[in-house]
Amino acid sequence: MGVGSTIQVVFTSTWTGHLRIEACDAPRHLLLTTEPGTDDEGQIEAWLTEEGAKTRLVVEERGLPMTHLPFHASGWRVHLEDLGRSLGVAGPVHPEGWSSEAGAPGWQRRWEELTPTYQQAEIG
Repeated sequence: MGVGSTIQVVFTSTWTGHLRIEACDAPRHLLLTTEPGTDDEGQIEAWLTEEGAKTRLVVEERGLPMTHLPFHASGWRVHLEDLGRSLGVAGPVHPEGWSSEAGAPGWQRRWEELTPTYQQAEIG
């Protein structure tokens, strides 16, 4: 798979969709278009940069209606917390798996815990 390829993904939250690879400069940069060719089209861009012995990951999602921001912000936070735990144990933090019908155990609970804080934050 390379630039221009379309893939289907299932996030631990149950979000399922198509992503088109727009740019890939492995391992430093990735640009994806979400739901290409639909009214829900957006973009996810990620950068990895070395910082001494550590690596910084920056993820940016574009094309969302403002009303969706608190929900996506809390969702990304839970996904990135899962990533951090996975890297810490050098393996999956949800070994029982997930699907588009059933999210990873605990994912929904953590998302519901975080969302009100993002809803109360000033955006603008």
